[in-house]
Amino acid sequence: MAGAAAAASVVALLVAARVAAQGSRCVPSVVLDVPASVKLGDRVPLTLKARNTTPAPCSLYLGGRPPHDFVVRRGGSLVWNWRHGRPVQLVLEVRRLGPKEEAVFEGEWDQVDNSGRRVPPGTYLVRGVLHLEPPQVLRTPPRRLVIVPP
Repeated sequence: MAGAAAAASVVALLVAARVAAQGSRCVPSVVLDVPASVKLGDRVPLTLKARNTTPAPCSLYLGGRPPHDFVVRRGGSLVWNWRHGRPVQLVLEVRRLGPKEEAVFEGEWDQVDNSGRRVPPGTYLVRGVLHLEPPQVLRTPPRRLVIVPP
């Protein structure tokens, strides 16, 4: 029993040393880049940036691979989300961020809803979502996207 306790102590020390070497855990600020308007049928580029706002390095614990999602709503209803139909690996990934450094996650929306139908022109709200170590999730404020007729 004493041997098992000693081995557990060694493992705990190794884990603590690794976390210390990577920097403290951080909760980044998240920002979504999305165009203000696009023409009907054009692809919509989506970029989610997670920034270490501290002056020290930190470890960003990401939940899932991919850890990000983009969610499009209209009139309060879900229209599309980037992760829909994609396989998501349930893993925890640690990414080290230097002071003021960003992790960038990208996606694209082809103006098709989760059912495969083309969406009509109009105003949509887009959010970026970053899954951290469960159950923590960060969401950007909604950004307005206007789809205009060609």
